[in-house]
Amino acid sequence: MAQYYPPVGFHFLVEFIGLSESNDTRFTEVGGLAVELGSEEVAEGGENRFVQKYPTRAKYPELVLKRGLLKSSAVWKWINECIVDYRIEPKSVDIKLLNDAHEPLMTWHVVGAWPTKWAVGDLTRQIMPSPSSRCSWPTSTSRSTSPEEGKCPSSSMKW
Repeated sequence: MAQYYPPVGFHFLVEFIGLSESNDTRFTEVGGLAVELGSEEVAEGGENRFVQKYPTRAKYPELVLKRGLLKSSAVWKWINECIVDYRIEPKSVDIKLLNDAHEPLMTWHVVGAWPTKWAVGDLTRQIMPSPSSRCSWPTSTSRSTSPEEGKCPSSSMKW
């Protein structure tokens, strides 16, 4: 029996559906891949010692992507159109965790993402790597798949 090794978290790919530029898949960090079920507390009538908790709806945090600063990028042009020109066009984003053969082990398909924030890291004279960008996007829905379940369609940034 082959020994199982858990996948490494640093081998991943980010794809923006509708934006195809090879440099735009190279992010150094992805954050916000989570879902939380909200709840509502209701005090029991006439009995103050007990509180009932009921599920409400799923909540998704903002997706945060980080990478080195690029001079030219299709993602940057899209961010600029959304934030500066206020021409918001939501995009779907696929985040793929890859194995050692560069094949997807798991894919998170984020639907309807648009940029809400873009920032450049602090500039300093200390010895550091090149400047990085950060951008954020709100997410309305997110779904993860593994090869067994079927594949999804194929700066720090908040979505």
